[in-house]
Amino acid sequence: MPSTALPLVDALDILKAYEITYPNRTLELHVKTRLEKGNSPVRGSVSLPKPISKKVAWLVFAKGKNAEEAKAAGAHTVGAEELIAEIAEGNFSVGNFDKCLSTTELYPLVTKIARILGPKMLMPMVKRGTVTDDIVETIKRMDDKLGFNSDKLGWIHTGIGKISWTTKEIQGNIQAILKEINELGKGQDSNKKAAFIEKIAINPNMGESIHLLDFKNLLDFPSVTIK
Repeated sequence: MPSTALPLVDALDILKAYEITYPNRTLELHVKTRLEKGNSPVRGSVSLPKPISKKVAWLVFAKGKNAEEAKAAGAHTVGAEELIAEIAEGNFSVGNFDKCLSTTELYPLVTKIARILGPKMLMPMVKRGTVTDDIVETIKRMDDKLGFNSDKLGWIHTGIGKISWTTKEIQGNIQAILKEINELGKGQDSNKKAAFIEKIAINPNMGESIHLLDFKNLLDFPSVTIK
């Protein structure tokens, strides 16, 4: 832990003062998880107490009634065999999409473009609930969820809110993400005595980061009192 690490409240006071003329800048959270040989990257999503306002761009593989329902629910692009073929041939870019769904009918075809969707974190998977025939409810349920994944060094980087938000709002979002990451870590962590989350830091998206001295308290005591 760097000697410059601070409690969350003090860190936010400094960042808010430093960014006083840019209150709408995004506040970023960086979480270092413990890597174990052979483990997969940490991937998950969480509903935040205060959602980050962002219109989710949905890519949906569906046809017929399911396709019409997806469009009505706000999906940006909906298609079936033709769309899958366009993506496979490199004639359609998936880079601008945030989330992706597939009906069970089309899923076998979608797996053929997994090498394209996978690196973009868009590959539908049954265990994540993104292979479904209940398109409307799934979009509603996941529309405000924040997705995250770890890099090859075990770091998870994600937006957490705005500089202008209250300390309580920011703390609530941080705790929600930490709790979800910790739960995901339990499923692949062989060393039960060691902490899965090693350290965390926050920073405005155009500023330097501050490590949080009290992150274990934020993780262990969700109702920790803040000023």
